[in-house]
Amino acid sequence: MLTLLLFLIPGVCFGIEPDISGFAEARGHFFRYDGDTYFMATELIRPDLRVRLTDRLLLSATIEAGLTQHRTLDMNHAATGAMTTVSDRYIELERLFMDAYLPFADLRIGRQAVNWGSAFFINPTDPFPELLLTEPWRARSGINAARATVRFGAGHQIQALLGMDDDFKSWLAASRTTFRMGPADLAVSGTWHEETQRGMAGIDLRGNFHIGYWFEGGLHINDDHIREEIAVGADYSFPVMDNLIITLQYYRNNTLSFMTNDYEAADSGDGYGASSGATATPGRDFGIFSAALTVNPEISCSILWIQSLQHSNGLMVPVLTITPGRRWTLNAAAQIRTGDIPSMPNRNNGIPGVPIPRNTFIVWVQLSF
Repeated sequence: MLTLLLFLIPGVCFGIEPDISGFAEARGHFFRYDGDTYFMATELIRPDLRVRLTDRLLLSATIEAGLTQHRTLDMNHAATGAMTTVSDRYIELERLFMDAYLPFADLRIGRQAVNWGSAFFINPTDPFPELLLTEPWRARSGINAARATVRFGAGHQIQALLGMDDDFKSWLAASRTTFRMGPADLAVSGTWHEETQRGMAGIDLRGNFHIGYWFEGGLHINDDHIREEIAVGADYSFPVMDNLIITLQYYRNNTLSFMTNDYEAADSGDGYGASSGATATPGRDFGIFSAALTVNPEISCSILWIQSLQHSNGLMVPVLTITPGRRWTLNAAAQIRTGDIPSMPNRNNGIPGVPIPRNTFIVWVQLSF
């Protein structure tokens, strides 16, 4: 309610109308575990509101309201295997920030999305890592932060950021300097997390020489260890149908949480609204393959395969998208796990007490406005 008032006040007092866009979505998950079939339905609406207060000030907000329903075991009658329906309603303020465009810098203050790095899906230099490999529909979490961007020279820039956790008890500071070098961009970055007393120094190179290429690496530093996290890859576009993009990437994560098969430890949140970036399958070294085909302006499909190089475990995520109109998209996806599946706590199936199954099927429809 407070957010809506913030956007109504300028309209009432100064005759400024907010610009409203966003989408509504209905999504269903289907999977089987231990002989039972589970289904989860989600309905949500996510409006974006923007008010230009002056030529140099822009106020933005994103609200998400949703309803999730699923069938799960009735704990009052667990011996009989009876099932019950559980509903969860929520409304969250995902974004609320002010942009100030000053002569010497661009400032953004408030709850915002932050994503640094140029590697494919997984970014070792991102100060707020968040893995969305298995959840292609989900937007990044909002972070409480103040960010300044200063541009200099021929396409160079410096970004400085100070973030707070959701309880405003600990802070994280980060900076990233990007240099434009002909057909390539080179960035150096650093991060310091006050609560854990851990730092990160990173480098990120991305360019194009007949093929697209990138190298992104970070050194995670604490009192006892220095551990590396690296992503190196390339992509190429083929003139197949409208377009075909093939992507290959090698990913190595030698940080402590990635060296264990303890998914609960590896997937614990960091308090900043983002996940720790735990991988979808155990291991230290991974190969990632992606093929994205645009058949025509209305139909596209892709497949993502991430394979552990130490274990037989892998994950494939095929996605089909149909756009029958300018505002509608119909999507179908699957999460297909290969190899020996360890017992993992709930992460993305949304049903408490049910480990992630071998195969999950998702369908969703989205209406933009």
